[in-house]
Amino acid sequence: MLTTKLTRGDCKLSEVSVTANREKLLNTISAVYINLRPRQNSQEVLRMVPGLFIAQHAGGGKAEQIFLRGFDIDHGTDISLTVDGMPVNLISHAHGQGYSDLHFLIPETIEAVDFGKGPYRTDKGNFTTAGYASFHTMSALSESSVKLEAGRFDTYIAVGMFDLLGEAARHRLAETITPTASELSNLSAL
Repeated sequence: MLTTKLTRGDCKLSEVSVTANREKLLNTISAVYINLRPRQNSQEVLRMVPGLFIAQHAGGGKAEQIFLRGFDIDHGTDISLTVDGMPVNLISHAHGQGYSDLHFLIPETIEAVDFGKGPYRTDKGNFTTAGYASFHTMSALSESSVKLEAGRFDTYIAVGMFDLLGEAARHRLAETITPTASELSNLSAL
């Protein structure tokens, strides 16, 4: 027969800290993911935001109806939409204050979409009752492209994007857009 006896003792555990850049991991849709999904317009990119869906009602010709986590946002009255920092929400519109139509945005130029849910981001403006979505477009093309698509009901889409800058100009553009370490430290000091 085997007898085991346990005695009381002190056990010290060292502190474990797990952190992640939550903004970048959970609130960004990358260009790779956007290009993997079929889309006909930039409004459909909104469907990639978790918990958000859109529906066209009363025919075409206006922005789609947006819903976020069960919240009826109508045509953007309660979600702040921006493209490269430019607000898309119209302050005054016959269809409702905050009306947002993203059909002007070419979906092939979208590089990333940052999003957030809830009214917790006052820095995103006064239309963030349900959340926000910030579209970021390419600053330069890496190569020229032409895309032709045909669909049902005699629908056709043609997109041509041409790299007119060349490699040297793209490199100079990247240098002017990318801040240096000293510029970043000056910003953080403000």
